[in-house]
Formats: sequence, C-alpha cells, structure tokens
Amino acid sequence: MPLPRFSPDTVSNNVALTVVATTILLLAPLALTVFLRWVVRQATQSVRSKTVESAAEQVQKSLRLVATVLSLLVVVAGCATLAIAIIRDIDLHPWANRLVEYASVRTGQDLLRGVGIVVAIGIGWLALRVFFKSLLDRIEARLRSVAALQSQKEEITLFRERTGGLGNVAFLYGLHRLGSASLGLPSSVHWLLDTILYVLLVVCVARAVSVLGVLSLEGLDHVGATRLEKSAFGVYYASIRKLSPLAKRILEAIIHLAAATLVVRQFQTLEAFAPYGPRIIRLLGTFFAARVLAELIRVVLVEAFAGKKSAEDETSKHRVTLVYLLQSVITYVIYFGACLIMMDQVGIDTKPFLAGAGIVGLAVGLGAQKLVNDMVSGFFILFEGHLLKGDYVRIGDCEGVVDSVQLRVTMIRDGFGRMFTFRNGDIGTIINFSREYVHAVVDIVVGLDANLNEVFDALKEAGKRLEEAHRSRVLDPLVVRGVTQIAQTGIVVRVAVKLTPGDPDPIPRILRKFTKEVFDERGIELANATQLAVVVTKDGVENGRGAGNSRGAGSEFLALPPAP
Repeated sequence: MPLPRFSPDTVSNNVALTVVATTILLLAPLALTVFLRWVVRQATQSVRSKTVESAAEQVQKSLRLVATVLSLLVVVAGCATLAIAIIRDIDLHPWANRLVEYASVRTGQDLLRGVGIVVAIGIGWLALRVFFKSLLDRIEARLRSVAALQSQKEEITLFRERTGGLGNVAFLYGLHRLGSASLGLPSSVHWLLDTILYVLLVVCVARAVSVLGVLSLEGLDHVGATRLEKSAFGVYYASIRKLSPLAKRILEAIIHLAAATLVVRQFQTLEAFAPYGPRIIRLLGTFFAARVLAELIRVVLVEAFAGKKSAEDETSKHRVTLVYLLQSVITYVIYFGACLIMMDQVGIDTKPFLAGAGIVGLAVGLGAQKLVNDMVSGFFILFEGHLLKGDYVRIGDCEGVVDSVQLRVTMIRDGFGRMFTFRNGDIGTIINFSREYVHAVVDIVVGLDANLNEVFDALKEAGKRLEEAHRSRVLDPLVVRGVTQIAQTGIVVRVAVKLTPGDPDPIPRILRKFTKEVFDERGIELANATQLAVVVTKDGVENGRGAGNSRGAGSEFLALPPAP
C-alpha cells in the first residue's frame, strides 16, 4: 500500500516525510530507554542494596547518554538526507514507499502480538504481586508463631523483605524472557536486559537463601537443644552447638560463592574464574567438617577417659592429664589430614609433599634437639604419672598447682596466681605433695626455763583442736617428735601432722594459731619464731627442710638461729 503524498510540491513532501520518519526514529529509542530504566529501577528497588542501587544509577546514566546520542544522530541524519534531496532535487516519496513495502504486514502483526503479550504479562504480574504479597504475609506470620524462632524476629523481617524483592525480580525476568522475543528486540538490547535481570535474580536468590539458612540453623539448634539436652547425646550436641556462629558464617559464604560462580559464568571473558568458586566451597566444607570432627573427638575422649570421677581421685587426674595430651595429638592429626585434603582439592599433589615432609622432619629433628628432648621428656612425665593436672608440686624455686601438662611444656600456677611455664626437658627434681600423704612439720621454740612436759601436753592439745577443725585434711593425731635443738635463744621442739595430699601451707599456719592460743591459756612463752618443714614420705621417715632453706613464692619460712 503506497503512502499518500503530503504535498504536490516535491520539496514540501520531502520535508514532511523527513519529519515523520525522524519523529518515529526518535520515539523508538526514547520508548526503549524508558522501558529499560523502568526495569532497572524495579529490579534495584526489589534488591534493596546500596551497591546495586549505585550500579543501577550508573546504568541509567549510561542509558540516558546513549538515548541522547542516538537522538542527535537521528536528527543529523534526517537533516542531511533532506539537504541532499533538496540540493539534488531528489523525490523521497518512492524511497519511502519501498521502505513501507519492506516492512511487511507480518512484521506489524508480530509487533502487535508482542505488545499484546507484554501487556497481558504486565497485568498478570500485577495480579501475581498482590497474591505473592499476601502469601508472604502468611509465611511471615507462620514463622513468627514458631517457638524455635522467637529470638529471630529481625531475621524473619529480613527474610520477608528479601523474598519480596526476589519475587519482583523473578517476575521481571519472566516478563523479559516471554516478551523480548515477541517484540523482536535487537540482540544487544536482549543481552543487556537478560544479563542485568539474571545477575539481580541470582543476587536476590543468594540473599534470601542465606537468611533462610540462618533461620533453619536456629530452628534446628532449638529443636536439638530441647530434645537432646537431657539425653545421652546432650554433651555431644552441646559441644557442636558452640560451632553454630561458625556454621552460619560458612553457610553464608558458600551461598554467596555459589551465586558469584553463576554470575561469572554469564560472562565469557570471566569464564576462566568460574572453577575457583566450587573449589573454595569445598575448602570451606572440609575445614568445617574437620572442626566438627575435632570437637566431637574431644568430647568422646573426655567421656571415655575422664568420666565423672572426682578430680581428687588420683586415677581420675591421671586420665584427665592424658586426655589433654590425646586431644592435642588427635587435633593436630585431624587438621593435618584436612590440610592434605584441601591441598588435593586445589590440585596440589600431596605425594611429593608427604615424601618431603619425612626428610624435612628428620632434618628438623636433628636441628631441634631441644624440642625433641622436651617432647620425649613430656611423654615419660605423662605416662609415668610424675605430674598430673591439679597436683601441688615444687620444681626448682617454683611451688604451686599443676595447671596443665603438655607434650612440650608444663605450666604451674603459684599462690600469687602467677603462671610458670617449664620446658619438660629442663625439669629435674620434682617434689610432689599430692602422692598418698604429706607430713607437715612445725618447729616451736620455747624458753630455756620452760617445762617440756607442759609444752608437750600443750602441743598435743593444739593438735586436737587442729584435728577437730580440719578432719578432712588431718589423717593422724599430732605427734611430738621431741627436742631437736637447744640453742642460746631457746629449746626447739618439733611436732608433725600427717595430712592428705595437697598444699600443706594452710595447716601449719592454723597449727601455729592453736599453739599460740593454748600457750597463752597455760602461761607458756614462746622464745622465738617457728619454722615449717614439709616432708613428703611414704614410710614416715622424716625429711625436714634444713635451716635457712627458702620456700617458693608466697611462703613464709623463718630460719632458726644457728647452734652455739
């Protein structure tokens, strides 16, 4: 069907045709730009991310720039065409008729059909948005009513927002996939729309699934704590429960890495980086599995070896000490195996590494003889039971409670709370006050004119008071061992009390207090200060500390005056 002429005059008709064609060509990019900006705005509002909104703003600026440049080119092309036609006296009407004939009726029908499909999809989208919003409201109300999620109201609200955004982007993506082909959009425009909406869809899915994963972990945690807390598996679940924050972070990292991998595969230029996402996911999974396994084995060892016996029981203390060693060794083995698995996952051959590790280990063993000496000494200290966790010992000038015995070092905390660390290879003589029993020996100095029989009776009375006050520590009645020295300042009388294993310091101090009270009641005067000597023995043989020996930090030893 030929076009009607706008004017009999050729120039006027050319001007009219140029204006109409230029107007149509200006409206097409303008409509396309408005449509693209609307799609981008709807998608970014659904995502609600500052980073995405900033990127969308840049995209909209680029679209405005492209539309402006295209409009200028169309106007310039129209003016140039009209000028050439006027100068050369060319009639543009035949050219316009051929262009209209080229645009077949089928093309127009396809265009109308595409527009109809888009309008129908748009109406359906609006209806689905209303239904989807109602569905999300019901889901949110149901989640808030779950007892296990009462402490996760903020996460539920966040899940509601992100799921709503996911629905909007999904509807836009469906609209694009169904309508772009019908509209016959250029391939470049189709690719741009497809890429933008696909990336936004993947981001929305990742954000919604990450929140859903956190909510699922919280629900499982609540159910596990409720049903397993009082069961035989309660102690195992309690140990794993401590890893809940780590599990949440790793789950979020895995979800976002999977999303990043899908986005990277959308671009051919970035396809080379796509395999790294699954590798990192496998590394994270291996690390978390190793962490869970180490924690479970730690609890299994405690339950199997330590049991529920009292910490004062020597066998129990021996088991507890060995448990710390086994936990340390097995943890190192688990993490070493996990490292080998992770190296294999990233494509590193572990066989040369293991072969080289043996040679390097031999070289290190020869070069680090002190380290080997410490570990061997620690091995014998642990398995021969010289030191156990909770023992009261003296090593060199340090005296205190054994805090931990490890394969390389031993740590002791003294009475002032200071922690002393000894290399096991440097430990020589060990005085252990926590084996079977100890003797607390106290020297009392009385005047030269004192009646020794009265002194002995008074000391026995002080011993009775001590036994009544501390029945849990005193094993046998106080024994007066007699006169050990006669000096210029007075007579030294030694008494001994058999005690349960442990720190003997409090008992001699209390004995001095009772001795002073009894002496005051009976009019017996002390000639000088007292001296404490603690004896560790199995047969009752006295091994007193000589005069002038100093006690460890926090102790009070006073030297006796020298004999004349």
